[in-house]
Amino acid sequence: MEKEYWTNAEGWLRDYFPTTIVKDRYDGCHSGGAWLAFPDDSEDLPPFIEDDDPYIWKRTTWVYGRGESPAEAFSDLVRRVEEITKEEGGR
Repeated sequence: MEKEYWTNAEGWLRDYFPTTIVKDRYDGCHSGGAWLAFPDDSEDLPPFIEDDDPYIWKRTTWVYGRGESPAEAFSDLVRRVEEITKEEGGR
């Protein structure tokens, strides 16, 4: 069985902010990615990831990465965080 989540305890996540990667329960149908990466510890994940509302992903202000693999989701998250950081003046 494929692992369904990663946390920043995994070696390739250690150098970044606290990160949790989870398998999307609808395989990306609503979120846009089969895997989702959040810049939070696993206990701080947004509650809407368990929501059945397909439009929640369009309305959310949470920053998250998405992809067809955990590595793609993580790369997308890093890219999005870097874009936000640049927009905010390099904080």
